[in-house]
Amino acid sequence: MATSSVPQPPEGPRRVFQRETSAKGRRRLRDLDAAQRGLVLRAVGWGGIPGAAIGAAVGWFLTLDARPPIPAAAILLGAALLATVATVVPILLAGSAGKAALLALGSSGRAPARRKEYSFAQSLVARGLFEKAIDAYQEEVARAPADPEPYLRIGRLLRDELGRPDEAAAWLRRARRDAVMSPGQELILSRELVELYRNRLGRPEKALPELARMAERFAETPDGEWAARELAELKRGMGPTPPASSSPS
Repeated sequence: MATSSVPQPPEGPRRVFQRETSAKGRRRLRDLDAAQRGLVLRAVGWGGIPGAAIGAAVGWFLTLDARPPIPAAAILLGAALLATVATVVPILLAGSAGKAALLALGSSGRAPARRKEYSFAQSLVARGLFEKAIDAYQEEVARAPADPEPYLRIGRLLRDELGRPDEAAAWLRRARRDAVMSPGQELILSRELVELYRNRLGRPEKALPELARMAERFAETPDGEWAARELAELKRGMGPTPPASSSPS
């Protein structure tokens, strides 16, 4: 004989609210990571419990002369207030520090993007397909002309693998003109141009402006001092510049 289920009365609005609030609270606790849970426990242990004890003592002291005496209520009130303050304030301060860290990392809360790897072009280089690798890097230049890395890699392939130093120097000069470089990248580019002009192209006079730029741009650094020495040595080796010949009148 089938038993009929007794219909349950519908939940009232207050009961529904309590159930949903309790579920949200449990979800929030589950969403805390280990560091956040540790922070809450430390705040309760180091702030909440001592705060409750101190608040109770203060409440008891302030109501000694009260008429009629109400020490119990004051003790509970003082304990609750000071425990709450001592627990919540450290959590809020830690939360503010976390937000500052997120702002430092970026609006998305993620660490800065890693440097692009150009894996396709690198795979072509690994297989010895240097011309195709240069084509791939040129596509990267067209996509992001402010990124100096593809220019530098094209220049190195032309210099080291294909024996075309003139084109390599042209790509390095183009990097200086079009890309946005950090001081370190600027220094690398200048050094590579100096090496090209002096050793690969046999045109040391073209290295003079690069060395002068390095000596001025990186003055009082080891690289700037090196550039100044090389500049002076190169000028001595080239001898005095002959005066410009004047045309006969």
